[in-house]
Amino acid sequence: MNSSGIPPTEAFIDVDAQRGWQFELGHRGTAFNGDLMWDLTVFELELRKEILMTGLTIAGVGEFPTFRNANGTRPTGVEAGGKWCSGEAY
Repeated sequence: MNSSGIPPTEAFIDVDAQRGWQFELGHRGTAFNGDLMWDLTVFELELRKEILMTGLTIAGVGEFPTFRNANGTRPTGVEAGGKWCSGEAY
C-alpha cells in the first residue's frame, strides 16, 4: 500500500472473464386460504473461469483479498422456504 491507502497497480492480479450458463426452475404457492406458503427452486450453473476470492493474511499488516480463476465449477442446489400460520393474526 502507498501512503494514500491505494495498492500499487502491480498488486492487481490479471484474471480472465468468467463465462457460464444457469438453469433455474421454481414454484411458489399458497394453500389453506393463505395459511400455508412455500417457495421451492432447483438450480444448476456451469461456469468456466469462475473468479474466486480468498483472503491473504499478512502478519502485522492485515488481510487482503486475492483473486484467481477456477478451471470449471458446477454449483447445483435446492432453495426452499415456507411459512405456516395457524389462521390467527400473524
